[in-house]
Amino acid sequence: MARISNKRVEEEIHKYHGNLSACARGLGRSRSWLYLHLESNPKLWDAVHEARETMLDNAESVLYKKVLAGSTPELLFFLKTQGKKRGYIERQQLEHSGDQKVRIVVEYADIEGDTSEAAPAAASGYQRGEAVQRPELRAQVGQDGAAQDADNASGA
Repeated sequence: MARISNKRVEEEIHKYHGNLSACARGLGRSRSWLYLHLESNPKLWDAVHEARETMLDNAESVLYKKVLAGSTPELLFFLKTQGKKRGYIERQQLEHSGDQKVRIVVEYADIEGDTSEAAPAAASGYQRGEAVQRPELRAQVGQDGAAQDADNASGA
């Protein structure tokens, strides 16, 4: 097979907006060949990241236009993803009936740099004052965010 220049690879990367499967097809090569080629040419990886960032910027521009035009699905999506600090969040409610024991584990991400008062409670997985009902644990989260025995939480 003929050698393909880095310039041609970069052109295909931009043509297909960083979609490497489409780029490989455009070059007449396999994805594995393209990945190996990219690994040996870090500047081409930069081109991939740049193309993907540009595509993301374009998608955000379309989203903003649709939000400003009043499109309900896009508006709801935008508020759920960008308006969390203002309370636009979607909550999940789980219901269980029967005699089977159920363990529900809630994990909070990216609280490491959080300096707000909620951080200690979030780190424990519970909000302050929230009663915790689990077969293996019955506790209430105290002011410091640490779980306390529910029977002793009121100072009894």
